[in-house]
Amino acid sequence: MVQPSRDRSESDASFRYRAPAVVLFFAVSLILWLLGQGLGVEKGYPLILDARNPTLASFFSSHLFHLNGFHLSFTLLIVLIAGGILENRWGTPRFVVFYLFTAWGTALVALVCGLLSEQTGHLSCGATGVALASVVAVGLFYPDHRVVRILPPTKHLAWVLVFLVSTGLVLLPAWQPDRVYFYLPQVSGVAFALVFVRLDPICVNLLDRWRAKRARGRREKAVAMRLRVDELLDKISSSGYASLTRDEKTFLRHASKHYRMD
Repeated sequence: MVQPSRDRSESDASFRYRAPAVVLFFAVSLILWLLGQGLGVEKGYPLILDARNPTLASFFSSHLFHLNGFHLSFTLLIVLIAGGILENRWGTPRFVVFYLFTAWGTALVALVCGLLSEQTGHLSCGATGVALASVVAVGLFYPDHRVVRILPPTKHLAWVLVFLVSTGLVLLPAWQPDRVYFYLPQVSGVAFALVFVRLDPICVNLLDRWRAKRARGRREKAVAMRLRVDELLDKISSSGYASLTRDEKTFLRHASKHYRMD
């Protein structure tokens, strides 16, 4: 069972919206959509992931582009709410990792769908996968949050989406003139959220161990430096500063700078 560890706030009463990354992603997506409306879809959306000509730039940026105003509004509203809860509780670095993990993961699924399909055209774009992943993550980590209470249980939502995938309903692409859109990439955001939930504690544990090892190394280095300084001071006290070697004098200068910085 997932435990909401390392929360910044334990109660909804103390919840404050602190989600700079969500606001940034929201603003960038909105600006790109407005620019696209002024330039036209073909000129305004040059970085939508396209199976005919996939590029690294389109792969990494396709989650910022949306098909229309409804798609933009629906997706960004969910990310703004659910993503805001996650970033507020997790902190910005952890949420950014989650966002990019799900965004680029769903983009990879979209690219694979396009490459395996006989039809070619623009693939799924936008952060719909991230939106679904955020809802699932909030439901798993914070099931008692007042926003989550109005939604069906996350495990039920996940099973419904698994059923849709297994029956092939989301595998059917939606055709429009000269374009093909797949729904599987968006739904795969649920799977990536579940994978992140499993991997996150492992990564956090490894990060904590690395930080502890680094702090222990700094402490050991500080103790060794202090012992060495004491030895050299004793040597100066007994034999004078001139008795120090060049390396010992250099060490004392570096140690003096280190202590002044501290």
